[in-house]
Amino acid sequence: MSIHSALRLTLMGLFLALSPLCLADTGSGSDRPVSCLPEKKQTLGFGIGELQATVNKKLLSKEKESSKEKDPLLEARKNVINLVDWRFQPDPKKEGEKKGWMKPKFDDSKWPLIKATSSWQEQGHPDYKGEAWYRYSQDIPKDWKDSKLLIQTTGIYNEYDIYVNGTFVKHYGDKDQPVAWDPTEPDITKYLKYGQKNEIAIKVKSDGDKGGIYRRIQLRRVPPFEPYKKYLPSPTIEGHPELVELYWQSWRMAFKNVSFGTKENHFVDAYMEEGYNEQIYQWDSIFMSMYGRYGGKLFPAMATLDNFYDRQTPDGHIARVYSKTDGKSLIEPVKDNFTMTNPPLFAWSEWDYFRQTGDDSRLARVLPILERYDNWLKENQSSKIVKGMYWQTGYDSGMDNMPRPNADSAGWVDASLEQALAAKYLAMISGQLKDKEKEKHWQTEFAERSAAINKLAWNEKDGFYYDVDADGKQTGVKHIGAMWAMQAGVASPEQAKRLEEHLHDPNEFYRPHLFPALAASDPGYTKEATYWRGGVWAPTNYMAIHGLKDYGYNDFAYEAAMNHIENMAKVYSSKIDENHVDPNEASKDYKTIWECYNPDQPTPCTRADTVHYGRQDFAGWTALGPIALTIQDAIGLDIVGSENRVDWNLREPSRVGISNIELQKGHTFSVMAEPAKDGKRVIETDAQTPFTLVVKMGGHDQSLKVPAGKAHFSVDEK
Repeated sequence: MSIHSALRLTLMGLFLALSPLCLADTGSGSDRPVSCLPEKKQTLGFGIGELQATVNKKLLSKEKESSKEKDPLLEARKNVINLVDWRFQPDPKKEGEKKGWMKPKFDDSKWPLIKATSSWQEQGHPDYKGEAWYRYSQDIPKDWKDSKLLIQTTGIYNEYDIYVNGTFVKHYGDKDQPVAWDPTEPDITKYLKYGQKNEIAIKVKSDGDKGGIYRRIQLRRVPPFEPYKKYLPSPTIEGHPELVELYWQSWRMAFKNVSFGTKENHFVDAYMEEGYNEQIYQWDSIFMSMYGRYGGKLFPAMATLDNFYDRQTPDGHIARVYSKTDGKSLIEPVKDNFTMTNPPLFAWSEWDYFRQTGDDSRLARVLPILERYDNWLKENQSSKIVKGMYWQTGYDSGMDNMPRPNADSAGWVDASLEQALAAKYLAMISGQLKDKEKEKHWQTEFAERSAAINKLAWNEKDGFYYDVDADGKQTGVKHIGAMWAMQAGVASPEQAKRLEEHLHDPNEFYRPHLFPALAASDPGYTKEATYWRGGVWAPTNYMAIHGLKDYGYNDFAYEAAMNHIENMAKVYSSKIDENHVDPNEASKDYKTIWECYNPDQPTPCTRADTVHYGRQDFAGWTALGPIALTIQDAIGLDIVGSENRVDWNLREPSRVGISNIELQKGHTFSVMAEPAKDGKRVIETDAQTPFTLVVKMGGHDQSLKVPAGKAHFSVDEK
């Protein structure tokens, strides 16, 4: 919907050709691609055979072993009820309401059972269109009484009413705005009877060939968050209490989206999801892992990636999205046209997890999986038009509607730089595993990919990396994808300096909210910040900030990080114009975080329709700012568990620190710095095991040997 119309038509035609149901996403203005209901049966891929034994032990079996150690995720799993088998009845005469089919005492025992994982046409009603009713009986525990309870739907086609215990709750969709592609989660708390059976009824009206509840639907209790906070790092930034509030709100939203594998989808025990729609997304999941790894026992950060590894096909492909209903890829990739991939960032996440925690247990297992994936991308996404570079589609790149004039299947600078980044981290992983042959191979791949990018995409006059079009010409579109050159280590110091100057240019990327995905100087930039045509996005900001640090631009990186989370806090506290909120998502509570932000004013960005704001309550990857950047920049901690060291870039003058944060897997520490007095700052520590704390302040480093237990240090401010 947000990519240029020619590609949109191509993709829609491809989806319609390859799937019996491919519906346009007209319900919300969402810029995620349409989804399909594949007729073809799929099987899990190559990776699952390797990982099942070591990773994918199911929670039900864990419950038997949990008597010795209480696992908060086992407790959290009890808050989710998967609703699969429903009583079902077509209603061709539209008499269900008159007959009370929604009422608790209605006898539905003669109605047949139907699964809420595929359409009613696929379950014995092949030609039926019109109205039909679903009913489900469910006991609600007494101890849920003081909690919010939601019905989470992820695919109902197309118009429907929800009833609980005979009372109408909410209507969704109409003929012009079906909501099949978007999740809905009405709050049903006030309609429930606790400690007894409750009746849920859904009347669905569908004129399509595939109607009804055809994707995962769950009851989800939102438990009080306070009891779970003890499992998470607790920050103190006395000078910025608004950032601490945003930090906890982000964890709270992310925790609501911790999900659990089912027998239908074969996903891992517990995983993080973005809560966007019915799919899990590859690069979203990777970025979620980058803040989720601070979540200790409560957030299954790295297991989230195993959902993708488990589904690798024998030829090495890992899809961009998989269904939360049945765990399958939505559509097979089409050679030279539609690859169904995402930016290959797994190796970056795996390396940073090892670096932060010192836990190298995953590296040997994931390396061959990532090598196969890289080989697949090299074979299928290396450009035949611009030799040495790679291509993607708008959806595959993740930057859906970014202007790419005449660049289809040509040389996409972000795709090419991400391939170089993958090679860089595969070399580092190989080196850590002491496999010199593989390390050398990936170092060579990195050098060759970097050389091609610098030859073809770098513009010395402009000091920028551009996409290369089908005629071999640089497009001249300045977008944030060029900044992968710093994160990947492709840019020379001189080139990095030129890129940093562009990030500092108010006419391009240095807007009130840093950094827009598209330079403000580009004709495609819009005042509404329509998705990637000007929106500020957490993952690309995170990438750009880390790239700046890698090249020594630490002050600018700090400024950009603080700017990003402070602007998020402004929007969090601002009054939202409800005219720009999708009616299907309106919650009346807009103290929240959003999918993307406007770089020029304290509002969210809009979707491609230029009207509706992006997704709200979107911890997804957006929590990178309030969680990861708060820890790494606002507080200033760089945790290097692989070397049993913490580097503390201590910039905040007020009382600042954090407690209960992991140094090495399972071992936590706390640090707190008091405001300066007489040129010195007192630092208090409390550690489970000894470590080295390097305090970086006033232009010099002070190395402290922190013992186990509590300790005090006095360090010079300058």
